Amino acid sequence: MSATDAVALLDVLAVAGVGFWVNGGWGTDALVGHETRPHRDIDLFIERRHVRLLRDALGTAGLAEVPGGRAANFVLSDDKGREVDVHLFELDAAGNGLYPMSDGRVWLCQAEGLVGSVIAGKPVRCFTAALQLQCYSVTTLTPTTCTISRSFARRFRGRWRYLSCSTKPDAP
Repeated sequence: MSATDAVALLDVLAVAGVGFWVNGGWGTDALVGHETRPHRDIDLFIERRHVRLLRDALGTAGLAEVPGGRAANFVLSDDKGREVDVHLFELDAAGNGLYPMSDGRVWLCQAEGLVGSVIAGKPVRCFTAALQLQCYSVTTLTPTTCTISRSFARRFRGRWRYLSCSTKPDAP
């Protein structure tokens, strides 16, 4: 998904009144300040109360839900190759995101981890580097996790501890 496509879909959601936080590859790129690699999709966390608004807005933009999702996570795509991976959470009184995991546990997205940045000049809300890495399994480091950690280490020199990776990294 190009930056132009990502920003266009985020604009559709903003106009519809959907609050969102960008995560995953585009979330990483928003934090490091440039596109680090091509992206297949855009990952979004939204408040559960906005799910109908999101489905309606993206449906109007030509995206439809892909079968196989679950209550807290589903994917919408279109015939142009655009894909949105949606994660639903609820905000508690302190502003923390509460995300229901598939194993029944609830993942706490601490409020201080929900920040702002930019994609292709557009201001967006996203997860901090530390919170983004929590989304990946850091008990078994993957090439993607290592690539993200390296990107954060380059961008946040002195403020980010690079994860020691023994797997072969993805291309930067």
